[in-house]
Amino acid sequence: MGEAEAIAFIGRAEDACHREQWGDAIKLLDIALAQLSEDEHEEDVLIANALLARAAYETDQWETSRKASADVLRIAQKHPGPEADEVVAYVRLVQGWLAMRLGKPTKAIEALTLALQKEPDRADAWSVLGLAHLQVGEYKEAEAALRRAVEEGDRSAATLNNLAEALRRNGDLAEAERRGQQAILADKSPTWHVRATLAQIYIDMGDRYLDDAFYLDALGELDEAKPVLPRLQGDPPKSEPHALVALLRGYALMKLSRIGEAARAFDASVHRSDPGSGIGRVAERNLRRINRRRGVSSGLPPVWLPYLVTAGAAILIAILLVRLDGKDLTSTGFSSLVLGSLLLVLCAFSFPTITKLKAGPLTMEKNTAQPLNVKSAPLDIGPAPEKER
Repeated sequence: MGEAEAIAFIGRAEDACHREQWGDAIKLLDIALAQLSEDEHEEDVLIANALLARAAYETDQWETSRKASADVLRIAQKHPGPEADEVVAYVRLVQGWLAMRLGKPTKAIEALTLALQKEPDRADAWSVLGLAHLQVGEYKEAEAALRRAVEEGDRSAATLNNLAEALRRNGDLAEAERRGQQAILADKSPTWHVRATLAQIYIDMGDRYLDDAFYLDALGELDEAKPVLPRLQGDPPKSEPHALVALLRGYALMKLSRIGEAARAFDASVHRSDPGSGIGRVAERNLRRINRRRGVSSGLPPVWLPYLVTAGAAILIAILLVRLDGKDLTSTGFSSLVLGSLLLVLCAFSFPTITKLKAGPLTMEKNTAQPLNVKSAPLDIGPAPEKER
């Protein structure tokens, strides 16, 4: 194969990428790169590696994608110029997507920030940058990036949902509610993420304004989320989405003083959550609080135990004192003491049933940010195929 044919293969591979025929693109690029010398065809090799980075990423060949991206950066450093800068910006975007897929949001922030310096109008890049900031707890930065994504034209349900979550975390509940409702309208079949985000916004509003109506609104959103939750799998079945929805439901019910229902919801959250997850710990803490108040065994001493011990000690001391004085144990004074102690025990048992329970602060390690479909955003390089012009 000659060099001209190898260069033509790169053009065909680019057309395949536009048609999302990633496997065909990889085969063509492998052949072209095997025939071309980097020193004599640095621009063609640069573009071929950039396309290979994208195609390999889309087919989950992450190591190949990482290596091709590294080759692009190395070649661009040796042969700088406007064309190289454009290709590097493209590869930075791919690196950002890849880092998010590998669960490395800090790396994604670095790559996407560099990419956006060259292509600041990329709405998809701003959206993923906002998601990355959300995942590391940088909520102000997340809000700014997601606002920019919306300004650049990204009004997808996922981006609006993530913006609502960032606003909630930053305390702007009014706009968070508005963005959450926009996310539901933007999605023909709203995901559980969108419903759960709006439910949590309503819970926060109920806490702030002390209005039970918001908790009822939250329960309504959670009821809508249940049918679209992912299927439970495993033995025993574990699911963080199910655990989160159950936790939010338990919290809203607890605020409405529907304690029995709240306990069942928290128990479901504990059993559905992964070991050691923040969601499970919050659910367990609230469940233990309910059980202690209700006198149900939860691994801790019941709330009435100190009362019972005190009453028993009082009776024993009274018996001892009466015997020392040589008095009859059936005397009126002693009977009154025993009766008072029994009343104390009765109050101890009844106390949990008359105390109005309220949930404590709802804090979790995870948020309801919606992971984007990273394969949906185009990353174009070079001229589009003839049919798309």
